[in-house]
Amino acid sequence: IRGTGIAIWPMENWRTVTIPIATYVITPPSEENWVEASRSIWETLDPILTEHNVGKAYCEFPQYFASAVGHAATAKGEIYKLAYLVGIFSGMMHERATILEPVLVNVWKGQLSKDAVITRLLRREPKLADLGIKTHAWDAVGIGFYAKGMFGSLKK
Repeated sequence: IRGTGIAIWPMENWRTVTIPIATYVITPPSEENWVEASRSIWETLDPILTEHNVGKAYCEFPQYFASAVGHAATAKGEIYKLAYLVGIFSGMMHERATILEPVLVNVWKGQLSKDAVITRLLRREPKLADLGIKTHAWDAVGIGFYAKGMFGSLKK
């Protein structure tokens, strides 16, 4: 587990606000095993959720793909490690009485690469370029746009 991205929007204007009020990338120390990495992510995420009084969360749910990459990831146990991390997220949200909506990769972005996701988001909302969004946080922004009904295909 190399990290996770977080994007936060204000609850009161959730449907109309396109720019997240905050984005984060949580990267555990590289020497940690995946269980310790998951715990490290939880310890970093917990105060962020408190600070922003998060009322609802969307989380990319691990999914197996029948491809060469999917087979390799499964052979390494990556999907199980991610499922463990999502379980931690679910427990965190349950403790806060916060709704956690799982979102399947193939549903929100299909086969799009991270670069294609970023391109689509910037076409939809050019101001995102000014936020300094990093790595995993782009996926979090994409999932947020998907949840708002704003991530669909764009005409060129």
